[in-house]
Parts: sequence; C-alpha cells; structure tokens
Amino acid sequence: MNKYGIITAMKEEMQEIEKLMHQKESQRIYELNFIKGNINNTEVILVKSGVGKVNAARTTQLLIDNFKVDAIINVGSAGSANDELEIGDIVIGDKLVQHDFDATAFGRPKGYISNLGQYVESDDILIKKMENNISNIQDNNFNIKIGIIASGDIFC
Repeated sequence: MNKYGIITAMKEEMQEIEKLMHQKESQRIYELNFIKGNINNTEVILVKSGVGKVNAARTTQLLIDNFKVDAIINVGSAGSANDELEIGDIVIGDKLVQHDFDATAFGRPKGYISNLGQYVESDDILIKKMENNISNIQDNNFNIKIGIIASGDIFC
C-alpha cells in the first residue's frame, strides 16, 4: 500500500481534506501538526506548511525523513492566467515551473534552475491516479485539466 504526504499552505485547505480522513492521529514536529490517517483505504499524512516555497520545501523534507512517504501531493488554491480555466476547476500539474526564478542574465529561460532545467516533471502514474480519483468525486461542478503549474513567492 502506498503512503502519501499531502501538503496544504492554508488552514482552510487542510480542514477540508481532514474531513475526508478516518483513523486520525496527530504528531507535532518542529511546530508543524502532521495528521496521519486514511482516505479511501489509502494511508495519508496531512500537514499545513504555511505559504511559500521555503515552507513547502521544509515540510516536504520532514515528510520524507519522518514518515517515509512514497509521494507528496501539494494541494492549494491558486489563480490562473489561462482563459480556459474557471473558478473551481482542478489543475493537475504534469510540469512545474518557478515563475519568479530568473537566470536570464546567464542565457537561460525564465524559471530555469541549474542542474534541474526549466521544468520539474511529475510522475505519470501519480498524475493518472489523481485524475481517476478526482473524476470519481460525486456532485462535481468543475473541470479537470492537466498542464503546467507555475509557482513562486510573489502574489500576482
């Protein structure tokens, strides 16, 4: 059975996911509250990291070190520059880019990170699992899109 870490940035996001969890228990590590439990017979560890890439990276490392998760899913609300998206739509990122990382002075495209490239690519199997699980949500009034997600520490 796979074990998934789920990271949210804000309390409201975490609360909605926690409502889906069963057999919950909490563990505090470095002032973060990790909630272990199950969603649909899948073991998950839910945590609110706080806003920003540094908080997300720190929390990701704590999930890896302390819970030996198989995959990490970062969930949250976001804006969009894509006219095809409506409020409430869900985007599953097949590629991720940092819109605020700029090494263009060195001849690299915006978002390019040394030894990594311009994009971080998501796992194809995990993308399919996410798409299948989201598709099974009852009473859905949203579309599911797979595409590039840009992240940054600047609110646009």
